[in-house]
Amino acid sequence: MRKTTILAVLLLIFTCITSSANAGVLTLKKRCTVNRALFDIGSGATKFKLVQVDTCKHKILQTYFKKDVSVPYQESLNNAKDGNFSPEVIQLGFDTLKALKAKAEGVAPIDEAFGLATAAFRKAKNGPAVLEKFEQGLGISIEIISQEMEAILGLRSARFSEKDSANKHILVWDIGGGSQQIITDTHQDGLVYVGGGMGAETFEKMLIEIIKNNDSSIVESPNPIGPDNIQPAIQLAHTLVSFPAKNSLRIFQYEQNYNPKVIGIGSVHKSILKLVNPRKTSYKKADLLQAATRYSSKSDAELIQMGIKPDFVDHEVSNMIFVYAVMDTFNINEVHVMNVNPIDALIIEGQKLLESDIDKLHKDKEGKKQLL
Repeated sequence: MRKTTILAVLLLIFTCITSSANAGVLTLKKRCTVNRALFDIGSGATKFKLVQVDTCKHKILQTYFKKDVSVPYQESLNNAKDGNFSPEVIQLGFDTLKALKAKAEGVAPIDEAFGLATAAFRKAKNGPAVLEKFEQGLGISIEIISQEMEAILGLRSARFSEKDSANKHILVWDIGGGSQQIITDTHQDGLVYVGGGMGAETFEKMLIEIIKNNDSSIVESPNPIGPDNIQPAIQLAHTLVSFPAKNSLRIFQYEQNYNPKVIGIGSVHKSILKLVNPRKTSYKKADLLQAATRYSSKSDAELIQMGIKPDFVDHEVSNMIFVYAVMDTFNINEVHVMNVNPIDALIIEGQKLLESDIDKLHKDKEGKKQLL
């Protein structure tokens, strides 16, 4: 009897310990996982993503919902005489954000939600006021990030996704509607970054006005551009695209000396790949020129019949010309397209904008800043 009682007590103790341990594991698991929603309000499109994140292991466990929607903030700004977003694009932007949030909430609960805005909002006079309206209507915080931060987030996102890339020489190139960034963290000087004020949609506006000789506030598409206009358009892009000279030289020399893998991120590179080399994960400069020439005779209607989405049809050929000119400038032969977004790093790390990491990345071994 005594022996049976002792065994019963030991079994009870073991059960309690096991239950406690399991509860601890469950509590830890719950504490390490969070559902995060992030709005990336770009100059030409709004990107949304709702994911489950493991905050302890710093990785995305699953993606519940993601979607890109065309919202032409930069185009609205290009056509504005007062430097403000139009009421129409503001309403479209708000309705888009509201619809995306509602759709995501129907898929999975949202624990944290926040947003970031890029180039067009840095330029627009009413950018901060518009975002304040969005914040109040959606109940989330939205921050305008600098072009420098945009580049660093893009680099971090590529590093998260590029397997065994810690010691590889890479250049990460992100193109938006209102700006573009090229960055590396494996240069001998440390982190080197160049940012240009000319984005894909800004170039398209210039193409319509200078090459096509049309009013871009009336004519929304440069198509058909025409084969005879390809070389003049490339020369126009060379003239308009400018980067700070000092770091442009660093990037050019780095490309020549180390032949880094050039990683293209963002919607411009992805859409180009679908048209130029859909069965592969990269495209080459020569292929890009051939494709631009081939598609240049097509109207918007013809391009839509070929499968290009109506919201983006006016950009596609113009984008090819723009990207070709930048590849030519830095003597880039091939771009490897990666299906990541600068928001990926931010959604993993959370709303805190990685200030300590940025300060660390800014400095070379002597503590000198290279983001000039």
